[in-house]
Amino acid sequence: MVTDQAFLKMNTVGRGVVLYGNKSTNAAWGSLLADCPIQIERNIVTAGDKIWTGDDLAGYFTWPRKNSSFSSVAVVSGSGLKGMRAAYANQYFAGGSGFPDFMIFKLGMLVAGAKEIQLAGFFDNNWQLKDTELIQNK
Repeated sequence: MVTDQAFLKMNTVGRGVVLYGNKSTNAAWGSLLADCPIQIERNIVTAGDKIWTGDDLAGYFTWPRKNSSFSSVAVVSGSGLKGMRAAYANQYFAGGSGFPDFMIFKLGMLVAGAKEIQLAGFFDNNWQLKDTELIQNK
């Protein structure tokens, strides 16, 4: 485990990365996730043209690393302290945990369950968001 500042100085080509934080709090976000259609920053989450606001949003997703055919970035993120606390509460390191490519949810999921999941699904073969590959809670 290293800080974002230390990570940016390291040669990590070909390595998988787990990024904690969001665009506003982790300096490595831009170099790893600039072209990702899911963006999480302080008080706002966007996934394509979908937008959620608040400090209680959390997200998990995976994204391929640039210049690598096999390594990826796993993201554990929140739009604020409440969102980060919600993100920490799951077993995403457990084998066979059953998470989709991406999942955006609210802190309330810890109590109310699946109805607090805002968006979940899979990227298509070109790493794009397609409505046929996701479920959105309205």
